[in-house]
Amino acid sequence: MGKIRQAAKARYRDETLDISDCGGKVRKLIEDAIVADGVQILIQQVGIFGGELEKKLEALQSDEAKASEIEHAVRHEIHVKLEEDPAYYLSLRERLAQIIEDRKARRIDEAEQLSLLQGLVDEVRGHGRAAEDQGLSETAFATYGPLKGALVSEVAEPEAAYGDERVREVAKAIEHDFDPYVGLVDWTKKGDVQREMRRQIKRRLPDELFSKAGQNRIAASLVDPYRVRKGR
Repeated sequence: MGKIRQAAKARYRDETLDISDCGGKVRKLIEDAIVADGVQILIQQVGIFGGELEKKLEALQSDEAKASEIEHAVRHEIHVKLEEDPAYYLSLRERLAQIIEDRKARRIDEAEQLSLLQGLVDEVRGHGRAAEDQGLSETAFATYGPLKGALVSEVAEPEAAYGDERVREVAKAIEHDFDPYVGLVDWTKKGDVQREMRRQIKRRLPDELFSKAGQNRIAASLVDPYRVRKGR
């Protein structure tokens, strides 16, 4: 019972699943049995970094169990990281949901589901690499996604490399403009500072790339990733 409850707590990231209602001696017996059986890794909650996830997957016997472990590890990491780069992690969350739905509808089998989930792990781990591929810091990259999403239709097509390059320039310029503000102590608590940051954003958004409504949406949202990443 203790092994099952601890393994469920680790798998589903549910802090309500524990053995706290067992007596101290019983908990000690359960913990000793888990170690003695050599299944300690199964009851550990592991993240997707540092190689611990791969060790746990090796201890699991079926593709179904491995897929479930990856699903909940990825879901947890997306939840933790979402505010740092909403566009990037929301995209991954949507793809995770699609993979799960495709498996439930039997459009893919267990092996394909597992392969797709392992690809998502690589992408969650690869935020820094994705930013580097665009020639951006991770902080600037967090503004790049929302900027691309707000492009007016004539430059929003994937083949519009010119539009992409302009978006990268805008993302870099916003990061440069924000440097003096994020260096201020308690800037995240100062409404006047954040209002000025939003004004700086609007000054950087060319009318040929962004509609007025798009400019207002961007200005209202882009301070948040900086608050999470650079807040003091």
